Amino acid sequence: MKVFPRSHWTAINPRPSTVGDQFIGLSYFDVPPVGIEFSELENDDILYVYRNPAKELERLLKEATNGTGYSDIDYNYALSQNTSGVYVLRGTVTKCMGTDKIKVLLLKGRNEEATDQLKQNQADFINTELVNPYPVTPLSLGDENVHVFNLIEFLAERGLYTARNAGIYDILVEHAVQKLQKDLSLRHLDGIYSMWVINALDSNSRQYINLT
Repeated sequence: MKVFPRSHWTAINPRPSTVGDQFIGLSYFDVPPVGIEFSELENDDILYVYRNPAKELERLLKEATNGTGYSDIDYNYALSQNTSGVYVLRGTVTKCMGTDKIKVLLLKGRNEEATDQLKQNQADFINTELVNPYPVTPLSLGDENVHVFNLIEFLAERGLYTARNAGIYDILVEHAVQKLQKDLSLRHLDGIYSMWVINALDSNSRQYINLT
């Protein structure tokens, strides 16, 4: 199943909303999630089938902004009425509020019937193991952007990273990249996601899709 990384539709990392000194959201799974929860937007008459899914996700993200902080779309993934594949929102590291399941947004209007494409996307999501693309942009400690978010999802998928994903290249990410470098039999285990790592992934892991 084709995976559209978060960078496909936004340059913004997930961030929690804030109320006073408290952070809301962006907790992470203590154990691997079990089960899938498919959901539709409430009170929305947008006919998604006639629109670009990436644009709709960007619109929803902007609408999630509030006066006290920043709140991300409260879903792990999204499926479209007219596009084959899955869109990464929060991914598999950060869980959504009120559920311990993987929460998937169905991009369809409230009164729309599900298209054959959406039904196929649902079936593929249930029956196919997702393979996250790896970034082809070099990254290092201190970076904070959506490409770091993509990298963390990739590392988490390989069992190298388990903490929350806010798109920040911190010491935990550096350690995970060191493990990745070791898995790729690289000589320098410096924790930097360099072109050496990217080229090794390209050579040794052809099953992973390059991020364009």
